[in-house]
Amino acid sequence: MISLLLFILIISFIEGWSTPLVSSVVPRVVPKDDLVKANSSLSVTNQSVQLAGYSFTGLLVVKFGHLPILIAACILFWLSTVSLYLATSSFGADDKLENGNSKWGLIKEGWLHLWKNPTLRIITIMDVIEGMAGTIWVGAITLVYVTEALHKSEQWWGYINSSYYIGTIVGGFFTLFMARRIQKNLILSMAIGSFLFSFFTFLYGMNSTPYLSLLLCIAMGPAYQLRDVAQQTAFQTSVDSVVLTKVYASRSIVLSTITSCSIALIGFIADTFGIRSVYIFGSVLIAISALLSFTIVGIQKKNGASTEVSL
Repeated sequence: MISLLLFILIISFIEGWSTPLVSSVVPRVVPKDDLVKANSSLSVTNQSVQLAGYSFTGLLVVKFGHLPILIAACILFWLSTVSLYLATSSFGADDKLENGNSKWGLIKEGWLHLWKNPTLRIITIMDVIEGMAGTIWVGAITLVYVTEALHKSEQWWGYINSSYYIGTIVGGFFTLFMARRIQKNLILSMAIGSFLFSFFTFLYGMNSTPYLSLLLCIAMGPAYQLRDVAQQTAFQTSVDSVVLTKVYASRSIVLSTITSCSIALIGFIADTFGIRSVYIFGSVLIAISALLSFTIVGIQKKNGASTEVSL
């Protein structure tokens, strides 16, 4: 058991390296005008792979056993690593410009950008609030919701997860289709997506009809994608792409810490006030995040309507 936990810790540690790097690659290889389209395409691909993974991995393990599947997963991880290396190998010339800084200066740089840039600071606060709200979707909470609110068996946990991923795939295609409009109205898109996501989350928590819960999960997908793609693009266009990896790394530390603490808070709310209160709490947090997005408009007007983030 201890060795298993150790391996999980190592995997998470390595993922902490790769996630900021992957997120910062896109604006360095894609023109700013096409960032929404690129982020939408990547999101569709990611959600499709996750849906397929959740749907078929169990069947493959039953048919072939766990060892071949683990070996296949390792091969895929290595292919991903090589692909990421090839994609980033041309960035070295730009990054050498920063070699004059001390190691501590390089570490500090991401935090300084995150705090001193008003747009990044607000978006990070929004991410923190949404990260707290996002813990309402952990498996244990969903399972309790299925059994206590919907009065269904554990297999509905899988149905709900699948419905949500289907919704995000649909939402990815929606944002891809609406890419130009979203690119021109990033803040408004963030706000609309967050408000819709908050509304559907509230209805989901109050609902007792199993099939309606599946429809609401599907409806959340486009709302989530609209908010997430716009927010991701606004973040990417608010800082120079050369330092974006450091900024994403700092942001990732904040979000991981908040998420870890929030799981305990959400568990306490569920135990004390009931499972429905968890989703009400989450919907309120998402609505607060939506309201915060409008402060970016004030920041942009104060700074002379910066062209980096569209209003």
